[in-house]
Amino acid sequence: MLGVHRPTITNATRELERAGLIARGRRQVTILDRQGLVEASCECYQLVRARVTFGLPKNIRVKSATLAESVIYITDNTPSASP
Repeated sequence: MLGVHRPTITNATRELERAGLIARGRRQVTILDRQGLVEASCECYQLVRARVTFGLPKNIRVKSATLAESVIYITDNTPSASP
């Protein structure tokens, strides 16, 4: 989906984990510092995020068992800002 080889993803996630931005597990990535991830990303992050969010349907369902097996769950454990 990203158009890169698996070792590239492994190396990138390893660096993000070393920086304390994420925690990796089996088929799961937990975001520990969302603001840190935004700061570590390139300037195109907000543009890509807006574009992807605009095109996503409101209700996403996995229809294929094969697809469900390849899903990586991302959990955001970043504390929410106080109102």
